Amino acid sequence: MTLSIGQKRALHVAAREAGVEDDGQRRIIQYNLGGFSSAREPTAHREGFLAVMAFYERRAGGQLGHAAPGYWQYEDAKANPLDGLRHRARTLAGRLGLDDLSLDRFVSGRRMTNGLYQDLAECPAYWLRRVIEGLKAMERRGWRADRRAV
Repeated sequence: MTLSIGQKRALHVAAREAGVEDDGQRRIIQYNLGGFSSAREPTAHREGFLAVMAFYERRAGGQLGHAAPGYWQYEDAKANPLDGLRHRARTLAGRLGLDDLSLDRFVSGRRMTNGLYQDLAECPAYWLRRVIEGLKAMERRGWRADRRAV
């Protein structure tokens, strides 16, 4: 389901309120957090919209427009249950022999978020899914932390 006209407008208004004036920067934020670079894309979805709005709200000091303080962050937490995704990532990492610190280094590494997020706790749903897919690929290839050359 694509975004409504009101949601598309809200994204642009929220970006301006958060101080994101550059269109390219706005698209990068939308892609990294919501999984879509343009609100017109068919891949744009409600969960991604909420994740982007929550980011803009945090960047704007906790409130956007006339919404109650923390409204978008609350809605994002409700729509994107991240605890299950984090648990899945930690389980996969454990099977690969990665401890929490190594998993956080993997998340922030250049092959994953390239420093956009420093640890698993910061990642929105989109990036958690990418981390899980990366860990699954490593598992399929037989990668193990205890067999790595130091």
